[in-house]
Amino acid sequence: MPAPQISIIMAVFNGGKYLRLAIDSVIQQSFTDYEFIIIDDCSTDSTPDIIFSYRDSKIKYIRNRVNLGQTPSLNIGLKLAKGRYIARIDADDIYLPGKLQKQFNFMEKNNNVVVCGTNGLKIDTNAEIIGTFRVPHRSKDIFFNIFFGSPLIHVSVIMRRSIIIENGGYDEKFPYCADFALWSKLIKKKYTVVNLPVALIKFRAFEGSLGVVNKFGPSGKEATNIIYS
Repeated sequence: MPAPQISIIMAVFNGGKYLRLAIDSVIQQSFTDYEFIIIDDCSTDSTPDIIFSYRDSKIKYIRNRVNLGQTPSLNIGLKLAKGRYIARIDADDIYLPGKLQKQFNFMEKNNNVVVCGTNGLKIDTNAEIIGTFRVPHRSKDIFFNIFFGSPLIHVSVIMRRSIIIENGGYDEKFPYCADFALWSKLIKKKYTVVNLPVALIKFRAFEGSLGVVNKFGPSGKEATNIIYS
C-alpha cells in the first residue's frame, strides 16, 4: 500500500468518555488519505473496546506494555508514522469538518512552512462551545508570543514529518510541555511556524480535561524552563 499523505497520532489513557466523538470526527473528514495511529497507554477503561468497535483499516491500534506517559507514546506514533505530514488529536478533542483538507492544501502550497496550527473552539463536558481560543497567526507574532507561553494549540497542528523526525521528535524530559519545547526548538532554528486564522478544532476546557490537567505545577515549571532556555 502507498504511504498516506497524513499520519494522525493520538496517545490515550482511559479516554473512553469522549473517545468515540474524537474518532468519529476523524473518520468523517472529507480528506481520506490518512492513517490514524492510536497509542493506548495501558488504559483500564472502555478505551480498547471503543477502538476495536471500528472496522476501519485506517486505524492502527498499538497498546503499550507498560504505562509510559503521553510524550513517549507520541514518539512511538512518530516512529510508526508513514505520512508526509503529522496531525495530532487527543481523546477529548474534535476535528471540525474540512480540518485536514484545509491544512493539507495550505501545506502543499507553502513548502517553507514546517508547522501549521489553527484557532480552536473551547467546549465543556457536554461539547457546548464556551469560547474561542485565538492564537497569533504571523510568524513574527508567534516568535514574540513564545516568550510567554506556547503560541500553538498542539492538537490543531499539521507538521512535516521529515523535519520533526530530523529534530528528534518530542523531548521526553518534558512530560507535559513537549509540544512547547518542540515549537521552541524549531523557531530557534528559524523554521517557519504559522497558524491559520480560523478555528478547525474543538478542545475541552474544564477541570480534568487533557488540556488543563497539570496546567499549573509541573507544567508551569516545564514551561518556565523552556522559556528561559
